[in-house]
Amino acid sequence: RESATSFVLRLRALQRKLTCLLAVRPHSGIHGRQMRRPSLICALLVAGTLALYWPALQCGFINFDDPEYVTENPMVTGGLTIDGLHWAFTSRHMGNWDPLNQLSHMLVCEFFGVSPAAHHGASVLLHAANVALLFTVLLRMTGALGASALATALFAWHPLNVEAVAWVSERKGVLSSFFWLLTLLAYARYVERPGRARYALVVAGLVLGLMAKPMLLTLPFALLLLDIWPLKRLGGQPVAWPALRPLAIEKIPLFMIVFLWVGVAVAAQQNIGALADAEKLPLGARLGNALVSYARYLGKAFWPNELSIFYPHPVNWPSWQVAGVAVLLMVASIFACKSLRSKPFLFTGWLWFLGTFIPVIQLIQIGSHSMADRYFYVPGIGLFIAFSWLFQTSFPPASARFRPITAVLLAAACFVATSRQLTHWRTSQALFEHALVVTADNFLAHNNLAHESYAKGNLPEALSHAHAALQIKPASAEVRNTLGSILLALGKVPEATEHLREAVRLRHGHAEAHNNLGMALAAQKQFTAAIEHYREALELRPHYAQAHNNLGGALLELNQPAEALPHFEAALALNPEMLQAHHNLAIALSKLGRMQEALPHYLKAKGAQPGAVKP
Repeated sequence: RESATSFVLRLRALQRKLTCLLAVRPHSGIHGRQMRRPSLICALLVAGTLALYWPALQCGFINFDDPEYVTENPMVTGGLTIDGLHWAFTSRHMGNWDPLNQLSHMLVCEFFGVSPAAHHGASVLLHAANVALLFTVLLRMTGALGASALATALFAWHPLNVEAVAWVSERKGVLSSFFWLLTLLAYARYVERPGRARYALVVAGLVLGLMAKPMLLTLPFALLLLDIWPLKRLGGQPVAWPALRPLAIEKIPLFMIVFLWVGVAVAAQQNIGALADAEKLPLGARLGNALVSYARYLGKAFWPNELSIFYPHPVNWPSWQVAGVAVLLMVASIFACKSLRSKPFLFTGWLWFLGTFIPVIQLIQIGSHSMADRYFYVPGIGLFIAFSWLFQTSFPPASARFRPITAVLLAAACFVATSRQLTHWRTSQALFEHALVVTADNFLAHNNLAHESYAKGNLPEALSHAHAALQIKPASAEVRNTLGSILLALGKVPEATEHLREAVRLRHGHAEAHNNLGMALAAQKQFTAAIEHYREALELRPHYAQAHNNLGGALLELNQPAEALPHFEAALALNPEMLQAHHNLAIALSKLGRMQEALPHYLKAKGAQPGAVKP
């Protein structure tokens, strides 16, 4: 009898372990053969996601942020090095402290080099992992297989999420979301059996996610929403402070980490002047744009049309639109609160959508865009939860058999729309030409098309796009820098100098503009003034190979080869294939009488082989 009892206990323990592995709570009501279904559905969702995004591996890098994050960043392209690791954890690159994001790019470069297919593949794999995690978390917390599958399918295949997955520079978004979802999974385990070790995993997930992107600033608030539904930790008490107080106190360590990170994030953005537009836009304009953006995100969630990589900021929306959206959001919020007892998923999903958008809804203006598709990646989960559970409960019993078919059709529609949207990401030209078609007054699209034409050697077309961008946004440092660099290439040095001076005035922290202005001044034999701007560029971006080479060149012109030498060496350390730096280094060494050392650099600059040179 004792042996039989022991066997039964062991069998029950094994059952509990299997239940955990399948991410189903023991009381969820899924037993026997049904326990195989979650794993099969999860596998289908992941396989569908990989199939959908497989064409992304044929896309190239784009000329918007990708050069700064990957292709022209020597700290990243060098792979995993000691210097690179130190840089990742100490720099505020692009106005962010995101060491895990930088390390993810370095890791790909370490094994695959600067391969667009490999970098896109890493983002696609992360998105597929997020799909599996979201399904696991929702099923574990609710036990609702159908609603969890639908919400996950919408997240996996919605066109609004294409930008987050198909843009290499937005790796930080899918990577931080990976840690967001891991934290939710750790929190679900903690709620099932509270303990310090399990709570420590929640804290670790939050910190790691913040080290990829500050999007997790609202995660503690999202956990409070999950406490209300589906975790039901209030024990039947009304949603009020007395019932929420112990749950809020429980999360004090998480809130402390978040408040510390807010200061870090704001300081990093101020460091590169990214908050300059916030000073130009009054609070009323930013608040109006935030309200209208909520409505625009909602509209694009239900009808994902005219999606663009950049949405220009209109500065001031018509007051009737702002007022109308404010009323709409208020009515929707009241309805969600009123539905708390009968449909608590509406409350959690809607407030998740509103709340997790706060860091990126542009109340603090970062950049010059009004909204961005990539910001929808996490907030959209709230909408998908609310919609999917409402969908599952809204079919009358007589037509319930049509529910799975309708859900599959919805997911399939998203799948097709995403497949079409993905085609715009093949090249920079296709992406920004599409942006011009679906938006008005898009100065950034013109600016980046100017870059693309410049890179292809089509200077007249580049100049045309740059002038179009300037007409729309004359106060843009980026546009002035682009136009100045094109004019400089066309030999219109005085005109180029004027635009580059204005670029530096508009944004002092613009390293490229300082470097280009230095080149314009050097072309006018103003080498001392040029040196000042090259040094400023290197102060802003210490690993700027072109600025090192240009600074060395200006010092050579002033007959200071000894001072120029370390800058050419630094340029080549950052970019060993920079032929101009090899040539300049050879000249500097020659002037110092070190002809034997100069010869290999002369040969490298000329592309000659030592054996082919006759004495």
